[in-house]
Amino acid sequence: MLPLMLAGYLFLLVLRPYEYWSILGELRIERVYMLIFMTVVLLHKDKRFLSNPLNGAVACITLTLLLSGIFGISWTHSWPFIVDYLKYVIFYFMVILSVRDEEDFRVVLLAFLVVMFLYVGKSAWEFFVHDRYVFRMGIKRMMGIDITYGDPNAFAASICYSLPLAWALIKSRFRSAWVTVFLWVYGILSLAAVMFTGSRSGMVTFILFLMLIVLGSSRKIWGILLAGLVLVVSWDYMPEDLQKRFLSTFSGEYAAVGAQASADGRTQGFLRGLELYKSYPILGIGPHNFPLAWPGMAVGPNVHNVYGQLLSELGTAGLLSFGLLLWLLYRQNRNIIVRFQRLVPQKPAADRGSPPAPVARTARVNGSAGHVRNGPSPAPQQRKTSALDVESIPRFHSLVGQAIIQTMILLLFKGWADHNLYRYTWLLLAALTVLGTHFFNQELKRNGQN
Repeated sequence: MLPLMLAGYLFLLVLRPYEYWSILGELRIERVYMLIFMTVVLLHKDKRFLSNPLNGAVACITLTLLLSGIFGISWTHSWPFIVDYLKYVIFYFMVILSVRDEEDFRVVLLAFLVVMFLYVGKSAWEFFVHDRYVFRMGIKRMMGIDITYGDPNAFAASICYSLPLAWALIKSRFRSAWVTVFLWVYGILSLAAVMFTGSRSGMVTFILFLMLIVLGSSRKIWGILLAGLVLVVSWDYMPEDLQKRFLSTFSGEYAAVGAQASADGRTQGFLRGLELYKSYPILGIGPHNFPLAWPGMAVGPNVHNVYGQLLSELGTAGLLSFGLLLWLLYRQNRNIIVRFQRLVPQKPAADRGSPPAPVARTARVNGSAGHVRNGPSPAPQQRKTSALDVESIPRFHSLVGQAIIQTMILLLFKGWADHNLYRYTWLLLAALTVLGTHFFNQELKRNGQN
């Protein structure tokens, strides 16, 4: 029950607030559901809390936001955004408390991608069937169905940030072929959606994602050929106005009216952020107060640059706490990858083209999670498998860890053209890292490894 309720929380988190369910939005369904979910989790007999340094990093960032808002230039303007972030923090701890075993973990990962599929699919349906779009920079641009991250640039970003996880699950080789088919369909749908948002930073971020796949592949030649094929086919099917939009990233000759000014605004936001950091070096001007800090304007443009946003709004305290979060995310996931690589036996040069031998498998024995070493399988009547079983548990966690690092890179790269500091994605990655580290260590213990 808890994984399903958590999936519902993910649905509310990604699509919040509703555009089409305005009546439910007025009833604050998100807050009501959050309270119900918290009550169920806290009263559940199987809950358990996982100790991890990331918990402290999340607490540091939360405290920094509160102090920065209190001592910032406008508490009134900061408070609604702080409340939203506190919901993300609650979500982070609810994930840790409610995911109890390996299968729950895979359910949550797939639930996130199912929610993203519904989100992107409905948005594409509105665009292609009902001609719902925003006309900006001289082109029709697909947008999300929500009003939180529904802007074409933010919508493209949300899609790109989900792709490393989708690719990791594709490579995990699920027992159910339907899971793999669903993941491929989502990947193709995502490519089309990013294309029709007309987001230049989204398109470049998608290309970076393909580069990361190639760099992380053991068969780089095939990876380069596949990535090249994807780009060529995408370009061939891309409308001419979108082609010019993409080319304007590299040449002003193709830029529509206002496109160059939009690109320059990212640099201006960063430079203005540096100026504000010099004036407010400790705690910054407060969360989401950047529009109030332009000289000669009552309310100016937002920063559109995560580095300028971090320095100006949270100051040195934010730089340190956010830097701690990044370091722990990278270190823990990199640790999983390295430890898995040590488990895989080294092959002679002549055999390196073949896939690695499976390390271990997990099966359901008599209804509980049990470990089965390589060798003869147990009798069919003694083994209960699930459609969500994967070929190798350690390899699965290594792939997820790799996906989390890749998503961090995409967030930081896209952050030059996006103020994504307060996105739920950062805390989702942190929660997945805490769980992944725990279950990976459990699997190694069952396998007799340190």
